[in-house]
Amino acid sequence: MKEKVILCFFGVVSRSIKYTYKNLEENILNVLKEHFDVDIYVFNNNVENAYVDGTQQNNDDVTLLQRTFFEEKTQTSIDNDINNEITSKQINTRMRYDYVGDSVQNSLRQMYSENQVGLFLEKNKNKYKCAIVCGPDYFLLSKIIIEDVKNSINNDHVYTTQVNDAQGYTNGFYIGSLTPLIHILKRYTILELLLPTENDYEYLLKESFEIYKIQRIITDILFLKIRSNKNIARQGIMLHPFFDNIINNIKEIL
Repeated sequence: MKEKVILCFFGVVSRSIKYTYKNLEENILNVLKEHFDVDIYVFNNNVENAYVDGTQQNNDDVTLLQRTFFEEKTQTSIDNDINNEITSKQINTRMRYDYVGDSVQNSLRQMYSENQVGLFLEKNKNKYKCAIVCGPDYFLLSKIIIEDVKNSINNDHVYTTQVNDAQGYTNGFYIGSLTPLIHILKRYTILELLLPTENDYEYLLKESFEIYKIQRIITDILFLKIRSNKNIARQGIMLHPFFDNIINNIKEIL
């Protein structure tokens, strides 16, 4: 009998899932299914009538993503929860000088969404040997490394990529057994230990690893972020000219 793992997605699923779901199925889900019994959990931030990347969202696009379990909150509700959290704990949410406009709020929304994944995993802690967590707007350049998944079972480390470590650790893609991974995903619950900061969002993730004394291991997966307007966001090492032709080829199929 195959061991049971769970693949989790979080955030504004409508943003670009119509451009990424086939890639995610091919490079993560189908690879996992060859080795494991796989469930899929999705937490969706439903932005309602809001525009993302200057584009009106089709919230029904969330149905393109295979899922065993689905949870959803409206962005209005999420923002209310965040406001209540930072008000009740009197948290100063200041971040690095260039986090302007909605940058800080979007960071808080992402941590809130990851926290929802963490809450789900906490309720199902004894059901899965390992969890793989991925942003739904990620376009992977290769298949998930199955040995990284196997090596996470019964271990206390968490894998992340190094696509854009910036001042900390690359966020949004994780592989780990549930106990350490839940700590990382639920860093929203320790905002008062992370904020304010003069650093970036990636720094908050690194701080969480250090607070919980969790070892970070690098997986060699590379990804790009696809925007709702089909623009490709290149960050960190993906800015290297080596990737120019690869990115131009991806643009042609979007």
